[in-house]
Amino acid sequence: MNVEWAKKQWEIGVVEPDYIDFLKETYLSDIMRGNDVQSVDSLVAYAGFLNELGISSDSYPLYLEVLGTNNEASVDVLLDGYEPEKFLDCVIPNHYIVNSLFMFLGEHRKNEVYAKVLEVIIGLFAKLYRSAEEGFQLYQPSIAEINSLGKFLDETRDQDDLLNRVILDVLQYLTTLDTPHESNESKLAVARQAGRIRSDFFDNNRSLIDSLTSVTLEQASNPTFGLKPDHVYGSLTK
Repeated sequence: MNVEWAKKQWEIGVVEPDYIDFLKETYLSDIMRGNDVQSVDSLVAYAGFLNELGISSDSYPLYLEVLGTNNEASVDVLLDGYEPEKFLDCVIPNHYIVNSLFMFLGEHRKNEVYAKVLEVIIGLFAKLYRSAEEGFQLYQPSIAEINSLGKFLDETRDQDDLLNRVILDVLQYLTTLDTPHESNESKLAVARQAGRIRSDFFDNNRSLIDSLTSVTLEQASNPTFGLKPDHVYGSLTK
């Protein structure tokens, strides 16, 4: 669509359906950015609407968009009544989902992702790579993507910490791709890097800096998880 042409048509009273769709997308994008309190109010209300509808195999992209805002208030409303690590259980993992989640992890520093969002992501990875061979056939993670997962291990907590435990499980699943007769170099590289990260977490004489770069492990000095809404929203009930 030629936006400028459609806008001029709009100004003389000729309404193009594509231009209406463009306006809807523009305003929804503004809401998703959550750059001011007004948009965050709308985002939280939208998250509540989606929560009431309930996630399904058809509607999940809308829920991923809200999770992708990393806004604590809206994520809390979206996930109300759900166990975060099971939130995407109704969805069959596919390339689009897994790629989107790995990209999200790669775009954020290790302390910049709201814990509940991380639980949702790691929960899906655990489901996908529990059968590592099948998971690898569906989506072949790169070394960089394995690193973007491993960086979220918290060395100030032990292996029984919820997030640590699930991340360590996912890394363990991936190490099983390293078999005696495996000839796929990409698969072997992923398996061995997953094993290195896992071993460095457990080894008292080593740390994640031995398998990940300082850039990968960089933390934000003052991480925040989005603006808070102007109104206080009570817990939703299903």
